[in-house]
Amino acid sequence: MLENSVQEWNELRKQDPGYIPNLSSMDLEGRNLSGADLRRADLRGAYLNGTKLVGADLRGADLRWAHLTKADLTEADLRNANLSGADLRGAELKAARLEGATVRGTILDPDCWPKPVATAPRTEQAVRVLSAAS
Repeated sequence: MLENSVQEWNELRKQDPGYIPNLSSMDLEGRNLSGADLRRADLRGAYLNGTKLVGADLRGADLRWAHLTKADLTEADLRNANLSGADLRGAELKAARLEGATVRGTILDPDCWPKPVATAPRTEQAVRVLSAAS
């Protein structure tokens, strides 16, 4: 069903909100799943490389070991999702919601890692002002 139309998929999810899709290890590479309701879906080990998931609802989804290289997760809702061991190299995460997500062992681009904050060196004049004030 997901392969046919995101709208049909979302309608099915509305009809049966308790349904938890098992999409583990499924090959969904390069597809447009923007806006898809994938809440609580089992996507362990799924192949989602290059997949467009813009605005997708992935709250509580199990994405352990998922392949998300170069996936577009712009504005995706990943709250409380499990991304342990997922490969997100080259993925777009602009405005994605990640509150409560598990990211232990998640593979990210080095460019995504936090950068150390450089402190400005004290000038001689600033040191004298500080010394005079003490």
